[in-house]
Amino acid sequence: MRGAGLTTDVMMAVAARMSGEPLAEDARPFVEAMAAEEQRVTIRCKPYETFARPPRHLHRNDQGEAVTHWISASVPWDAPDPLAVI
Repeated sequence: MRGAGLTTDVMMAVAARMSGEPLAEDARPFVEAMAAEEQRVTIRCKPYETFARPPRHLHRNDQGEAVTHWISASVPWDAPDPLAVI
């Protein structure tokens, strides 16, 4: 799919992710109109993986330890989304 239909699909998916539940299909015309009014587009890019680094815990705001990047993980880009709305 390309064009306005894809952009509407992406906006519907983002709204579902943000609200924690899928939008009803009767919302689609309103989302489509919003996408057109705001001149939204969808740009696709597919990196090979993504990287995550857990936050470091500080015990006090004035803690003198320098922040280091001591641990990270990479996740394949096409890995299943554990939070996907079904």
